[in-house]
Amino acid sequence: MNRGSLSKFQFPRFLFFFVTRPDTVERDGTMKDIKTKSMILILITGLLMIPRLGMAQSLIPNAWAGQNKTEGMTLETKARLDGLMTDISENGYSYQVGVNPAMDFSLDQLCGLVEPEDWSKNARFMKLSKMDALPPSLDWRASGLPPVRNQGGCGSCWAFATVGALESQIMLQSGTAEDLSEQYLVSCNTNGWDCGAGWWAHDYHEWKIPPGEPEAGAVSEADFPYQASDVPCNPPHGHSVVINNWAYVGGVEPWVAEIKQAIVQYGPVSAGVAVGPAFQAYTGGVFDNNEYPAYDINHAIVLVGWDDNYSWNGHSYGVWILRNSWGPGWGTEGGYMYITYGTSGVGYSANYIDYVHSSDFRLTSPANGVSLSSPPIFSWTSPFDQNLFYTVFYYDLGFFALYRPYYFLTPNSSFTLPSNWWGKIGSSMPCYWTVCGYEGGWTCSDVRSFTKEVSE
Repeated sequence: MNRGSLSKFQFPRFLFFFVTRPDTVERDGTMKDIKTKSMILILITGLLMIPRLGMAQSLIPNAWAGQNKTEGMTLETKARLDGLMTDISENGYSYQVGVNPAMDFSLDQLCGLVEPEDWSKNARFMKLSKMDALPPSLDWRASGLPPVRNQGGCGSCWAFATVGALESQIMLQSGTAEDLSEQYLVSCNTNGWDCGAGWWAHDYHEWKIPPGEPEAGAVSEADFPYQASDVPCNPPHGHSVVINNWAYVGGVEPWVAEIKQAIVQYGPVSAGVAVGPAFQAYTGGVFDNNEYPAYDINHAIVLVGWDDNYSWNGHSYGVWILRNSWGPGWGTEGGYMYITYGTSGVGYSANYIDYVHSSDFRLTSPANGVSLSSPPIFSWTSPFDQNLFYTVFYYDLGFFALYRPYYFLTPNSSFTLPSNWWGKIGSSMPCYWTVCGYEGGWTCSDVRSFTKEVSE
């Protein structure tokens, strides 16, 4: 599905529980007589052991701590994992499987991404301006992302991937972990989507207003808590977060380079992937088992980065860093997966959101109206979009003949005026400065003044 290719961050690994088959002992025909004579004894012993079976079964390690699992389900899970590990061994795959909370549910309960008929005909596809060079790796987790959510046994992955991209943007821009409501999208959408099926729902965060709602926009989790079921909408709700726009990246099956560029420019992106039993049981390593087309594109996730040279067991891989919605107990490193480019159609219908965090930024130094004897250190507070800062310094605002702007770009929140520019400033002449940032459009803070101290 994806065309192109990417792998690298080495993080501490979780311990994984692997289920293995018990050794079997083969007996030849010479033991028939012994077996026959022992039959009655074995039968009696077995009957005496029946009351103990429940106790023995409870000793099997169980990753579903605090949940009541039936004996049959545990044995079934062991058999499934046994088959998956045999498949890994025979095919030389690079991932690990084990008991995780997702195996408590069927794939139908976990995977609810269903393509609307002819969705691409009226879809908004965006060709991003090509970047000169893409970094070999990028991981937005290093800048801080909200905790991985858990959709439970409701196929609302489409809602979680929709909300996940927005929550990530908010935290990257503001440093605040906002918890937004997936249940609002499940219960209040007018497309007929529910726990069984859904698609990208960014429209409800941009312009689409369900009946009874006062406006478009995301709803807080506190206002409409997640219930993992198709509960009524019960409007109205408060809408505190609105996105500017959203679009698909490149095409239905975007190139790897196109998705990378969208992640650089717009942060984590929502995308589809084909999920089967191997993906469901993943606990670590590099997932390189292509479950498409045996399984359709059926699951919505968020891609938060990539690594062209991810190292695992002495090998290097090009991988996406995939954020799932099956809780922090699934996968590796708290709910994530490393998956090779193109595997299982990952990246299908990838889409990004254009969101601007509305925040007032303020100037902190130098103080307004001070007299300075040395080049000042300008500083301010503000979470700008993508951490791109554009700051302007100028002096003598009242005399345009003496207007001398100084422009600079910085990813930081402070800047020291160069000494050679400081020398151009006249003594005791009013100087003015401000800071501007790109938040979907240029906006600037207030203007401050200072003077250059007269030397005696």
